[in-house]
Amino acid sequence: MEKSYRHYYTRRISVLAVMTALAVISSLSFPMGLTFRVGTFIKISPVFIVTALTGCLYGWRGSTLVAALADIIQGMLFGGVSWLIVLTKVFTGAMFGLFLHKSYRITRIIIAVAVTQIIGSLGLTSLVLMFEYGMTVEGFYLRMVQTAVQLCLQPVVLWLLLPVADLPARIKKLAV
Repeated sequence: MEKSYRHYYTRRISVLAVMTALAVISSLSFPMGLTFRVGTFIKISPVFIVTALTGCLYGWRGSTLVAALADIIQGMLFGGVSWLIVLTKVFTGAMFGLFLHKSYRITRIIIAVAVTQIIGSLGLTSLVLMFEYGMTVEGFYLRMVQTAVQLCLQPVVLWLLLPVADLPARIKKLAV
């Protein structure tokens, strides 16, 4: 009994480590990675896929941990760490975990994306960018465009990709 208990937590820690590595890799800029940058304050990144998938598998604790660690590691490797930005990533991870854990219906996906984009990206991240980096009103308007694009893009991508989170259960059913 103790062996299976250790096995469960070892697998969980391993998956969270892999998800953190995937989030760091997917946050790289376009010539090397998958993130598209437009100007200084606009960034469209596939990190939300990793965060949402982790939230689907492990809830708000797992997705918060992955989002925070990935942002800290990325900041240490490629630039300075802004602790206020890390807090906005923690918020995003927590919301994806709260809304998508064990249930990824399209309505929950839309609500999770709306909350993370409107409150997290447009609200909190824009405030941090204004205070720390001096973002102007024009930069805020560009962030509004980014939020509108993400509000359309993220639910479609998550609706197509989140059934992957159910793959281990489907394989287990086939094996029995």
